[in-house]
Amino acid sequence: MPAEPLVLQAIRSARPVVNNQVEVQLTAAWTQAPATPIQVQQWRIEREDGSILCFGQDLEFKRALPVGTYKVTVRAQRDAKSPLLAALGTLTVTPREVLLEQRPARSNSSI
Repeated sequence: MPAEPLVLQAIRSARPVVNNQVEVQLTAAWTQAPATPIQVQQWRIEREDGSILCFGQDLEFKRALPVGTYKVTVRAQRDAKSPLLAALGTLTVTPREVLLEQRPARSNSSI
C-alpha cells in the first residue's frame, strides 16, 4: 500500500508574473488509480505567515499567489459514500517556478 492515497501536483501557468504574483494550478489524483474520478471537498492554501488564506472546491485550484511559502491541504473522496481523505504539502512560489513537497498526512481519517 502506498504511503499516501492522494498525490498532489503543482504547475506554474505561462501567464507573466504581475505585481509579484504567480498563477499556480494545483491538482490531486489517486495514487493507485490516477484516472479514477476524484471529488474534491475542499482546497485550503495558507501562507506560512498567515497573511493569506484561500479556499476552493473545484477539481483543480487555480489562483495567482504572491511569491512565498504556503501550506496546502486538499480533502477529497471517491464518491459520496467513501471516506474523506486528505493530502498535505508545502508549496513554494517563486517568480520562476512553483515547487510542491508533499508531506505525510497524519491520520487521513481524522483530517
